Amino acid sequence: QAESLSYTRGEPNTVSGAIGAALPVLILLALLHRFGFLAVITRDAVNAMLLFAPVLWPPAAWHTGVLLFLVAIILAIALFAFFTSLGGRRIFSTDLLEA
Repeated sequence: QAESLSYTRGEPNTVSGAIGAALPVLILLALLHRFGFLAVITRDAVNAMLLFAPVLWPPAAWHTGVLLFLVAIILAIALFAFFTSLGGRRIFSTDLLEA
């Protein structure tokens, strides 16, 4: 007998299966609404890079450089976004010392 498993991550027609299917979509919509389209595209790009990145074990393997390169790209994106979000302000201000 064949059961319909559509969009329930393998759990046939259960409430937990429906929640498991709806939760990633709700998180995506909340991210889109709160932070915008660029945040969703960045999330998807980083997710794809990490999903297809080779495993780091053993550290002397040929693919270690590929993983380190992907980690460097992700860190560069994060640092660029951090400094852009500061809008020219300093990270640490001297106002704390004057109080």
